[in-house]
Amino acid sequence: NWEWFLGYPQNFDLGLLQRHYLIDFKTTNNLIHKRIKNVGYVYYKSFGQPVYENDLDYILDIYKDAKGLIIDLRNNGGGDPTYAMAILNRLANAPTFIGSTYEKAGKGHNDFSEPSEIWLNPKENSKKFLGKVILLTNRNCYSSTSHFVAWARALPNITVMGDTTGGGGGLPTSVQLSNGWILRYSSTIGLDAKGFNFENGTPPDIRIDMTKTDFDNGIDSILERALGAF
Repeated sequence: NWEWFLGYPQNFDLGLLQRHYLIDFKTTNNLIHKRIKNVGYVYYKSFGQPVYENDLDYILDIYKDAKGLIIDLRNNGGGDPTYAMAILNRLANAPTFIGSTYEKAGKGHNDFSEPSEIWLNPKENSKKFLGKVILLTNRNCYSSTSHFVAWARALPNITVMGDTTGGGGGLPTSVQLSNGWILRYSSTIGLDAKGFNFENGTPPDIRIDMTKTDFDNGIDSILERALGAF
């Protein structure tokens, strides 16, 4: 369904980032990062690529004295929600309710289980960043990325900038039809901490779009707005 995202601005250009912002950068496993104006910038391409605890230890140690963190999730199509939880647990200092899930439990349209609560449980001795964090999003953020953004909104130190995510709040399942087609659909309902169903996307706290003029001039206005917020 191309119209799902074609009605939204692209709001991201990796080549622009590489040419104008990430000239001197570091790579820690699947995380690209750099200090920009004394702000730690981290680009995570896909939750399908693992993030390990020692990766997070290293990055949080490097930017422990930074004015804040920017986590760029634009065009991240999702993957394993385990990595989303691993990152979020480093941005909280106490057990925190971040959302709930309802599982399909019957043939009826509204036959769902009782909600299962989702909590962050940060380890007491783990390295954490409890300062200001800004997440950058666009419409091409799906699945686990949408989960990450929706869950992150429960933390008071996190602000979301950019555009509404692409959604995909339920865990996918599939069935083969008699004609051989595979039907894939959400088998759960995902809600954030305030009860918002983010199946169709999570809106940002601060909406920012990149214009054609921005692209032509090599300016990532979403990143620039985030940097200016510290």
